[in-house]
Amino acid sequence: MVSVLISPDKFKGSLSADEAARALERGLLEAAPRIQVDRLALSDGGEGSVAAACAGRFSPEKITVTGPNGRSVTAEVAVHGRIVLIEAAAICGLAMLPGGRKMPLTATSRGIGQALRYALAGGADTIVLALGGVATTDGGAGMLQSLGAVLAEEDGTPIGPGGAKFVLRPEDLSVVVASNLNADILSDLGGALAGSLGLAASANLNPERRFPSMFEPVHGSAPDIAGQGLANPIGAVGSAALMLEHFGLPDQAARLNKAIEATTGAGILTRDVGGTATTDDVVKALIDALEA
Repeated sequence: MVSVLISPDKFKGSLSADEAARALERGLLEAAPRIQVDRLALSDGGEGSVAAACAGRFSPEKITVTGPNGRSVTAEVAVHGRIVLIEAAAICGLAMLPGGRKMPLTATSRGIGQALRYALAGGADTIVLALGGVATTDGGAGMLQSLGAVLAEEDGTPIGPGGAKFVLRPEDLSVVVASNLNADILSDLGGALAGSLGLAASANLNPERRFPSMFEPVHGSAPDIAGQGLANPIGAVGSAALMLEHFGLPDQAARLNKAIEATTGAGILTRDVGGTATTDDVVKALIDALEA
């Protein structure tokens, strides 16, 4: 007997993952009634994660938390025994913005922290946090604050909601230290808001040095400029500086960083940050600065 496993994600805006699976199952059985069909609803970690879990063994529970604009919203979490799945998109996702109006400077992740507290108060020993599709750019600051963390400036002034600091005072953020997951979110958003994804260097460090560390520029794909020699190399060079620092070569790292400052200060910039230079132009300028 032929067996078929149907495992779709949601059809956004029309069908949940389970509804899509059931529709596909009906079509298959109409065409081939003797086959064995099994369904397994999936999610990519964004919208629909709770629905996909509840199509299996989980059950939904309604909670009231803070939405992205600071007002109360009702959301669902998925519960199975002492396992709780929290879907961030159902709490502070783009769909939760009133009228769909984006709020990049003030949208808060506070509600996620409240959902975590709900799960912990209920005796959960395993919490799965699906982080896709959020409307916030605060890097989880609101979540941490709702769990009791105090985030403040050097003078004690509390850090406000949202990702405004990345836009209003990016010069204050020379280094950001975070877990791998939070750093992925924070550095992608921070790099883009500060000017360009090509500017951001990153390091995924193993402080105990038991495992390899990874150094890379933070960037997404750019098929529109692929092969044209227009990519910004600053993030890659900055990552090399972080690597040298990690290897115990601070003087060499400082030389690279000074070369970056000299090159960008001279206005030799790729077009993603308002310049006209090519990748080769920037690299040549960096080499000249190092040899000066």
